[in-house]
Amino acid sequence: MTDGAPRAAADGAPNPMAAAAPHQVPDGAPAHVIDGAPQTDWRRPAARSLLVTPLRTAKELIPSLAPVVVLAVSQGGQAYWLLLLLVVVPVLIAVLRWWNTGYRIAGDQFQVRHGIVRKHLLTAQLDRIRTVDEEASLLRRALHIVDLHVGTGAHEAVSVHGIDATEAAALHCGLLARRRHAQPHRPDLPHLPSEGSPEHPAYGPGAADGDFTEENTAPERTIAAFSPAWLRFAPFTMSGVATVLTAWAIGGRIVNEFQLGDTVTPWVDRLRDATAQLSLLVLVLTVLIGGLVLVSVLSVAAYSLANWGYRLTRRGDATLYVRRGLLTSRAMTIEERRLRGVVLERPLLLRIPRGARAKALVTGGKRRSEEGARATHLLVPPAPAALVRAAAGDVLGTATPLTAPLLGHGPRAVRRRHTRALLGLAPVAATVAGAAWWWHWPRGTYVVAVLVLALAPVLATLRARSLGHAVLGDPRVLLGPDAGYLVGRSGAFPQDRSCLRSRAVIGWVLRETFFQRRAGLVTLEATVATSRGKIRILDVPRARALEIVRDATPGLLDRYLEP
Repeated sequence: MTDGAPRAAADGAPNPMAAAAPHQVPDGAPAHVIDGAPQTDWRRPAARSLLVTPLRTAKELIPSLAPVVVLAVSQGGQAYWLLLLLVVVPVLIAVLRWWNTGYRIAGDQFQVRHGIVRKHLLTAQLDRIRTVDEEASLLRRALHIVDLHVGTGAHEAVSVHGIDATEAAALHCGLLARRRHAQPHRPDLPHLPSEGSPEHPAYGPGAADGDFTEENTAPERTIAAFSPAWLRFAPFTMSGVATVLTAWAIGGRIVNEFQLGDTVTPWVDRLRDATAQLSLLVLVLTVLIGGLVLVSVLSVAAYSLANWGYRLTRRGDATLYVRRGLLTSRAMTIEERRLRGVVLERPLLLRIPRGARAKALVTGGKRRSEEGARATHLLVPPAPAALVRAAAGDVLGTATPLTAPLLGHGPRAVRRRHTRALLGLAPVAATVAGAAWWWHWPRGTYVVAVLVLALAPVLATLRARSLGHAVLGDPRVLLGPDAGYLVGRSGAFPQDRSCLRSRAVIGWVLRETFFQRRAGLVTLEATVATSRGKIRILDVPRARALEIVRDATPGLLDRYLEP
């Protein structure tokens, strides 16, 4: 297991490796120990969490308890008393888990212990903590409890479920403050002398006392906040379509599993009889309008559930704090020392009402393949594009990377976009036309094939207009208006404008296919240690790609580049 990852020890005893971990960090990592650092006592989650944890335990025990239900129902009589196990067993296990769960800050570690039969001790080095996120469903919010997830960049976060919300907020601030106290200065991370530095009174040794329940009183400034007017952007997202498709798939599975075909068929027949008198045009228009209304309503509902109450703030401890959610509230903390840039996304439909959304490029984030809302580092949900740019510019400290004009990639890149679009859609159109001819489909099918083929130049034009890049500022400067940025823009579904700090680039990759070599183009990838892993600049002329490398990271690859 890599350093910074939670470590587990059996039998409830402190892990000797974890205790010695501060002295066994790998090369390049800070070997740092807080001499005489205080530690808190073990604390349990809130007792009222027992009102909800049996439900989660029961869900986990469904495979184990299913035979009990089958036995009780098949035998009848006294066997029905076995159904009491469905209540007793989850409650008993939940109580035992609560009794055996504890968390504390010990020295330079955050520790969590749990387990009934097999004991586990998870530890996270304070100087390795990268994110501290809170999550609370509607029921948990009613009980004033939250789930706390402490991320160290490892695959598994150190989580504690059912903490009192007030104590969780204090622990949230305390972990970040102690993390700063534990982490020495690293030249590869930006230094923020004005606030949040280890020398700052709020995070100095005097602030790290032995009780993490003391809240951080550093000032907080709101960068962007949710407005009900943002709901107009919801129908232009794909959330409604995804909801309809998910509901359709679940409904179909339920009908098949429970053999409800005989129940559903009469309803389908009634609907068919009711629409039998309508002309084809009226029927198509009715279906389209009904579908749009349904998708719009579901999109607004999904948008509200995910983003209602959104607020992006900058705290005095040099962190960005994002909270959102109507029923399930999620809170995410992004340390500005680990911010490497932002990505401005403008999906094709969202561009119609002039909307956009923004995500953060943060070191230590999870990969895209690792599912979870916390992995996305969403800065601003779908909102007015001007507001999103302003918020992202505030986060970066300058709006220049978000508004500066970009350099195009030339006619060869445009021709390549058209060629790829034609090669992608021509087989589809040919297949539709061939099927219509072979099976004698209506002549209108040929029109569909022509429309599919006509989409090729439209899509190619959209993608060609999106291509662009820029190298801005002084690559030696990390923060402020003069900071160096590598900006790349590409795509149409959505159109991404990635603004990456030049100092964050740790490597380059030049890729060229057979056809790209013939056209003199390459795909330039700037490697960065964030959840994205790389920022791509598509189909840029080879000579210009080398100039980008030299301008963004002077001296980094000079010995390897051809003169």
